[in-house]
Amino acid sequence: MTQFADLVGHGAVLDQLTAELEAPSQAYLFVGPSNIGKATAARRFAAALVGGDDKDLVRRAKAGSHPDLILVAPEGRTSITVDQAREIVSAAVRSPLEADRKVFLLEEASMLNDEAANALLKTLEEPIASSTFVLVAESEDDLPATVASRCRTIVF
Repeated sequence: MTQFADLVGHGAVLDQLTAELEAPSQAYLFVGPSNIGKATAARRFAAALVGGDDKDLVRRAKAGSHPDLILVAPEGRTSITVDQAREIVSAAVRSPLEADRKVFLLEEASMLNDEAANALLKTLEEPIASSTFVLVAESEDDLPATVASRCRTIVF
């Protein structure tokens, strides 16, 4: 559990995430109350997925400078748009540059508008082996049921 050693609390969840690193799913949904640490754990988990046992790759992923860890945010908008979702889908089918996989981290997944969620749906339904999605929200209800049902839910 060295990836999560400095995170306080959530022992069972962190044990589960450590086990998930051995055979990752195509998509995860981290849910729980605001400010409980789920976004921090999601960032660490994403960095570990990209970096594996390579400490330099993990460090770069944590710093946000790894090309195979793609952070998706509303970028000042009120939602994650369908254009952003299409960019994600396009990037997901391309091979990773340095790691074994690409990881797409959506820390504000509840900001996906309906069109964006629908654009991502096929990619979540028919996973690409070299891509993993990590979504963060306060509740599964913050996302369309079709999206949430295709993710492995991690409850904080």
